[in-house]
Amino acid sequence: MPVRLVSATPSANNSPLLIKQLLLTPLATTPEREITYQGRIRYDYRTLKDRIGRLANLLAGFGVEAGRTVAMMDWDSHRYLEAFFAVPMMGSILQTVNVRLSPAAVLSMGLRGGMRFRDGGELWGWAAQGGCGGGLPVRIVRKRLPQDG
Repeated sequence: MPVRLVSATPSANNSPLLIKQLLLTPLATTPEREITYQGRIRYDYRTLKDRIGRLANLLAGFGVEAGRTVAMMDWDSHRYLEAFFAVPMMGSILQTVNVRLSPAAVLSMGLRGGMRFRDGGELWGWAAQGGCGGGLPVRIVRKRLPQDG
């Protein structure tokens, strides 16, 4: 069966489908609109953009670069929202980790994947000495994020 291409209409939007487009629209139209998490964490889109940038800089400082996988272990929170934008906007891959996994399963995944974890305001860097399959010992790096509610 031959492929049948459909021509785009003149009104079609030709911009690429990028995650940052989801952030740029509210920044341009309603930057002061409030984002609320559980009724206790409140900030606007300008602050969200700032927090996304700070998280991206923190991750870059830990050596995260384009193409690396960043694992996020958190409930559906404001921190997850920030990572949802920061990680792919750096060119990295965001992988969510089920908070119900056992510590051993999380450790195993971290050792095999060489991933970076951010949990509860801390960034966890997992590095297996001796490479993948080298097992223990493991070096864990933690850093508190400033002004994290």
